[in-house]
Amino acid sequence: MHIPCETVPLSDRSFGGRRFDIIYHRDVLSHLYEPISVFQNINRALNENGLLVFETGNIADVREEYYQWFSQFLYPDHLFFFGERSIGILLERTGFKCLAIYREAIALELLLQKMLWKSKDYLKDRRIEVEDARQEGGFDSSARGISIKRRLRHMYRFVSSYLTKLGAILPKDGWPLKLLVIAQKGSA
Repeated sequence: MHIPCETVPLSDRSFGGRRFDIIYHRDVLSHLYEPISVFQNINRALNENGLLVFETGNIADVREEYYQWFSQFLYPDHLFFFGERSIGILLERTGFKCLAIYREAIALELLLQKMLWKSKDYLKDRRIEVEDARQEGGFDSSARGISIKRRLRHMYRFVSSYLTKLGAILPKDGWPLKLLVIAQKGSA
């Protein structure tokens, strides 16, 4: 299946001027240099009553005592930190009506990430050699090995999906959250 993609900023000329029923982005908002103009362009690219759906963090709403749970804030990658109030203002200024915000606590995921982040330098160049004693009768010298860091990254992705599900029952007030925002196009 061919999915049309463009690697340029969204504009009136994007995708040949086509309009969409839904535009979705994940973990992009905090990276935008000009979030207002980008959201205005998204509004123009949507059909009447089209939906903007996106996921982002709520760093602007997180109580200071939880900052220690973050392993890093990745400056200058992250240019803005939004919270529910600032997301509401952004949506209103760019012609959207917020229909719903779904919240999931990510505290357990952050704690796991921080624990793994502390060990990343130690694991940087270490390798696990692949051994296939049962099939080959000994060590497979042709195996190049898989980095411990890479194995931990895969484990993190697997475990974090379950931790996020647990996050649905954790407290939300002032905690680090993943927000899923659903907004409908209004007038720009």
